[in-house]
Amino acid sequence: MYAWIIPKDMSKPYLSPIFARAIHSGDWPENEKVWHEFCIALDNSKSNLIEIDTYSRDGVIHVVTIDSDTSGWTPKNAYFGSMDFLNKYDPEKICEEISSQDLEECIKIDKKYGYQEIIKIKAQKDIDDLMSSALSFHDAHIESIEAKNDEIHVIFNSYWNRKIELWFEEKPKYENRLEDPEYY
Repeated sequence: MYAWIIPKDMSKPYLSPIFARAIHSGDWPENEKVWHEFCIALDNSKSNLIEIDTYSRDGVIHVVTIDSDTSGWTPKNAYFGSMDFLNKYDPEKICEEISSQDLEECIKIDKKYGYQEIIKIKAQKDIDDLMSSALSFHDAHIESIEAKNDEIHVIFNSYWNRKIELWFEEKPKYENRLEDPEYY
């Protein structure tokens, strides 16, 4: 997994692999679990692991997943999991207990990632990553649609602290149902 990390102090976002994710200890009702989810990522200096809450109750998302691949992960359930080499650690204690060798491996993994700001959607994984980064377009609203030649450009309003633009190419077709109140 790879994500944009928005620090708790809302300073400049940065990219980091996600090495583990979990729910803070506690007996949370199912609808409350999301507010207690956290991830383990590198800090901005790329020298230590940090624990960062995925969401905050004031609507700020601190972890925006842009690569949802967990093929090298050991999942424990829907909310818990880690990269295979880190599954010996308790996610809530990993930042304090990680060995220098495992931390060095985390730093090496970070250096291997190649971020692309513009991604062509060609395969199911690309769709999965888009849906993950856009939170499945939950609460998204179209700001504008512009059709030119063989392209359609769609801009979604800034929601959940992100703005998404999509370009559809090669003679795309769409139906604008905005005039029909059933589809508002």
